[in-house]
Amino acid sequence: MLSYGISYGVLKRISYSLGSEKLFPIFDELKRKNPNIPSIQLIYIAIKLEFSKEIPKPEIEDLFKSQENNPFTQRLLKEIIVQHLYLNSVDYKDRHWISSKLSIPIKKQLMIQSKGQVMDGQ
Repeated sequence: MLSYGISYGVLKRISYSLGSEKLFPIFDELKRKNPNIPSIQLIYIAIKLEFSKEIPKPEIEDLFKSQENNPFTQRLLKEIIVQHLYLNSVDYKDRHWISSKLSIPIKKQLMIQSKGQVMDGQ
């Protein structure tokens, strides 16, 4: 758990520090040149979610499938998505997609988002 927490914290810190819409072409190139490095793929997804607010579905699905023998990377990816659900309003179509591709039940997604809305209203 300690290594997971540290990995997630470093991943988020890097994505917040480096993220910018103006740098998307550079991130796209890095991702393209390094398709087999999960950390680069995770940072790319975190940056896209944070700075464009769009869900990069092909990248998420590809990473999740390619890491089926790596539960650590899959869990980090799910955590990035859960954090996005907590902080942002997500369309029902995207929720169904997340549920089908990442096995995060819609009921859990709604519960996560409702907690975020309660906190936003305080």
